[in-house]
Amino acid sequence: MKCNTNFDSELKKIEKLNKNWLPWIGEKYFDLPSDKRLIIIGESCYETEDVDINQENYIRKITEKQGMEEGAMWDEDPNKFISQMHTNLEKSLSVDTDNIEAKRHFWERVCYFNIIQTPLKSRSTENRPPWQDFLTGWDVFYQVLSILNPSYCLFNGVEASNHFYPDKSAKFNYYSNERALSLPMINDAHPRKIILKNNNDQLTKIIFIKHSSSYFSTELWKDFINKEFEGLLPFKN
Repeated sequence: MKCNTNFDSELKKIEKLNKNWLPWIGEKYFDLPSDKRLIIIGESCYETEDVDINQENYIRKITEKQGMEEGAMWDEDPNKFISQMHTNLEKSLSVDTDNIEAKRHFWERVCYFNIIQTPLKSRSTENRPPWQDFLTGWDVFYQVLSILNPSYCLFNGVEASNHFYPDKSAKFNYYSNERALSLPMINDAHPRKIILKNNNDQLTKIIFIKHSSSYFSTELWKDFINKEFEGLLPFKN
């Protein structure tokens, strides 16, 4: 697993973080200057998966399988299935998904974790995460942010933006003057944006895009991400 584990003891001190779902931290993530660092934030994990989602290092193992095409989960899956959600997300970030070395180059340099810290029973509408789970997730997010110190965050899905409150972020020494800003519609969804500043005046730009699972235009979202992240993409070979 090409994951940086040097911060695990610090991450495990985060009270509400699911300790089996520690963030994926690419082994070369900290080789990048802070103004080139990106964290990707997913939403939920589901009990209906065909593997144990509560196993130790699940987020890291699934990222290793889906992104790096390596690891125990990859070896154990005879179909070597890669989800549409994962592939669409990579394409929207200008990753050549037909080139395994390009994929690995990307995932070695980014971080990934989920904002919802408890598993959902299914993907059905009645099993959507309650608002309390999003508030808990934001508490976790700010503490992960302070450890991983990125300048860019990409949320895969817009729902979490509805539960962002500037007064709550201030409790973790992150500040914003307004709620998430809704931007013009793209691909039947309104992307959102937040700019956070910490006590050291470091800025973190957060964008929320349509969830990449289905009916997702990789080209439209690639254009949007490139514009908002100002050509960041330090992931190409």
